[in-house]
Amino acid sequence: MRSAVVDDDAEEVQLALPAALAQVDNAVVRADLARAVLALRDAGRVSDEVAAAALLDLDSEADCLVREALIAALAVDCGAVRTPSGLVLIG
Repeated sequence: MRSAVVDDDAEEVQLALPAALAQVDNAVVRADLARAVLALRDAGRVSDEVAAAALLDLDSEADCLVREALIAALAVDCGAVRTPSGLVLIG
C-alpha cells in the first residue's frame, strides 16, 4: 500500500486497503484514535459534534476513521504530504 500512496495510484490504494486495514484495525488503535479526537476537541480544533461522530465511528464496525487515519499516516510517512507542523519526511 505504501508504494501505491507514493505513486499516487488511487486504484491501487483501494485494492490494498482491505489487507492493510486488517493489519492495523484493532482495539488499541481505535483507543489511540479516540484519545486523539478528544484532544483535538479539547483544544478547540474540532467541534463537539465532529468529535461525537468520530467516536461513534470508532465504537462501531465502521472503519471510516481508521481508514482515513491510515491513509493520512502513510501519506506523511512517504513524504507525499507535510506533517501537521509543516515538515516533509524524506526517506
